Amino acid sequence: MKATITVWGIEMDVEGEYQPSERMTHDYPGCAESFSLDYCFVGGVDIGEMLTSDQKEIIEEAVINNHGADAVRESAMEARADEWRDMQLLAIEYKVE
Repeated sequence: MKATITVWGIEMDVEGEYQPSERMTHDYPGCAESFSLDYCFVGGVDIGEMLTSDQKEIIEEAVINNHGADAVRESAMEARADEWRDMQLLAIEYKVE
């Protein structure tokens, strides 16, 4: 998932893995939504290796809270729809009659 956010007054293009929240069931405790930062670009330069774990955590929280959780969810849903479509195309391509 990709997003553009502003943290500490700095615009950043971030990429990472978004996990939507999952509801608790009788057999499963559920989980909160999360974002795991893979890359953080400022001015086209990946600064991810320069960030402390605390800074990464702040950026990850900002992606969910400040960028708009709806936009993050929509991006993740689009990616899953693309994956599903690709799987369907593969199934059609390799269908044996």
